[in-house]
Amino acid sequence: MTLLEERMRALLRWYPRSWRDRHGEVMLATLLDDAEARGLDEPTRTDAWSIRVHGVAAHATATTAAILAALALAVLVTVVALAYVDPFAGPTVPIPPGSEAFGPISVVTLASTGLGLGVGLPLVAWSVLALVGARRAVAASALLLSAAAPVVVGVLLAAASIVTTLYPTVTVEGDGSSSASGLVPAWVLVPAILLVAACAVPLLGDALPAGVAPWLRWPLAFVLACVTGAATVGLAMTMLLPPVAVALLLVAFAGMRADRDDVRTDATWSPQLVGTLGGVALCVGVPTTIFSVVANLGMVPVDGSAMRLVTALATAGSIAIVVAGAHMVRSVVGAWAWAPAAALLVAILGACAAIVLGEARLAYAAVIVASAACAGAALAGTALLVLPRASWRLPAALATGIVAALLLSQAFAWLVPVTWIAGVPLVVAALVRARRDARASPEPAYG
Repeated sequence: MTLLEERMRALLRWYPRSWRDRHGEVMLATLLDDAEARGLDEPTRTDAWSIRVHGVAAHATATTAAILAALALAVLVTVVALAYVDPFAGPTVPIPPGSEAFGPISVVTLASTGLGLGVGLPLVAWSVLALVGARRAVAASALLLSAAAPVVVGVLLAAASIVTTLYPTVTVEGDGSSSASGLVPAWVLVPAILLVAACAVPLLGDALPAGVAPWLRWPLAFVLACVTGAATVGLAMTMLLPPVAVALLLVAFAGMRADRDDVRTDATWSPQLVGTLGGVALCVGVPTTIFSVVANLGMVPVDGSAMRLVTALATAGSIAIVVAGAHMVRSVVGAWAWAPAAALLVAILGACAAIVLGEARLAYAAVIVASAACAGAALAGTALLVLPRASWRLPAALATGIVAALLLSQAFAWLVPVTWIAGVPLVVAALVRARRDARASPEPAYG
């Protein structure tokens, strides 16, 4: 074996083993022929880095997405479990000099913040990117650039959250009482959003369908990147990141099953219905969310009836999202998709009732538990449908139901108001599918 072949074989180890088993020898022969034609005795630095980048990008598969989502879920479940631990039962950090904190800060609180944002957020983002790379032909460099942004943003948000916890902002109320706020300031959130958007533009530009006009591709990619950045940072700062990890795990399992069974994932579904329901969710969700944010900031006076109306409208948007999603899933797994969808509808209605009946502590707790159980049952049913191996389904369904109940009971305060965000990909998917169907249909013949 020559030095050139030895170096090339070593570089090809950056590719996954399954890829090397199928294409490794052909790729090696091509690289050796190209190097010999150029008179090279060893790979150039540019060639070596190109092979490494493409090798790492080749790991973007449904299996990798499932592993990353499972790791993210393990980290985020640990964060949720730490929320139930008495923060002052363990070690604490003394009040730093110049801090206006009311007392010592728990190490458990700081550790959970660092885990959730610094570790959980990058893992969730990488799982999404692995799914994108598995299903779309995108440039390897764009994929890795997008993968770098969540790490920087996660560490930045974790550090900012820890600093604001150690140095909270104290507000004195009109009655003389004071309260401490540990919210991450806007001058940290905005650069984080822009960083994610900047790194996502090349990937989204490559991922857009080939039918998009060249003059529209990059402006549209920029708009979608800004939405992606805002959604990434917004989800990271709420309790919705764990349910997102659960959803990604199920989607990855569905992709593994599709790869294993060679089933069609683009079976019949109506883009008109999905686009309409997604548009309804957007039209209802955007103004209600804006109103909720303005009301929480105290910019406008609101009463209980106004907030109940906002909750009802947000619930309607959430129901539209679930129905549209079930309609799309039905095209893959059949009518069984409506069973978990029905449980999710009950969960959303329960969350709505919990918000409306929030003053009644017992009713609030009962509805939250019932809603979490229904949502857990929905995800467990979905796990039964999409897991690639039958022997995995029952244990994973039970585990998924328990984890979902635990996570969603923490997230329902945010779940209903912001589910309209899912309307964006639904509308985009409907437009892409409608365009593809229009281009595939034959032109009518006129005699």
